Amino acid sequence: TEYEWVVCPDCEMSQFDSNDFQESRYGVAEDGTILVLRNACSQELLGVGMVNFATFFLLLICLVLMAFYLRAREIRSDEDKLTSTDYSVVVRNPPPDAYDPDVWRDFFEQFAAKQVTAVTVAINNETMLRKLIARRIHRNNLRLVLPHGTDMDDEDMVQNKIAELERERAAEPK
Repeated sequence: TEYEWVVCPDCEMSQFDSNDFQESRYGVAEDGTILVLRNACSQELLGVGMVNFATFFLLLICLVLMAFYLRAREIRSDEDKLTSTDYSVVVRNPPPDAYDPDVWRDFFEQFAAKQVTAVTVAINNETMLRKLIARRIHRNNLRLVLPHGTDMDDEDMVQNKIAELERERAAEPK
């Protein structure tokens, strides 16, 4: 920071504190003129600082508004994407004789503002689901072993390809 000595006819030593720093900022010339040490930095820096300060707060306000806008868009976007969990109902421990989907439809329509579109009754199907998952895993593993282009839905073709692979493996020297 740059300083310069300037004439101050109205200044007195009593206006300055008694510490060394303040006393070093006050002086008297040989002709009796009172001088004070003034900061020689350009006063334009205050304007630049205020512009920076205003810009900071403007950006802060914009960021807050953007956060509110993005939160609203996120909610609206989620409402546009409907999945089965948005309108599905799972009944735990239904009566043991509750197999008829029409009875369930009549029951749920008393609570629906609109119509009940579809009712599916699936009771104790965990074993079937496990077997379907195991079938899918085995089928994918088989597809990786068989030659490319094998139709997995054609049982005769799959069995022929498996027999060919077994013959090839049996013929390989060990």
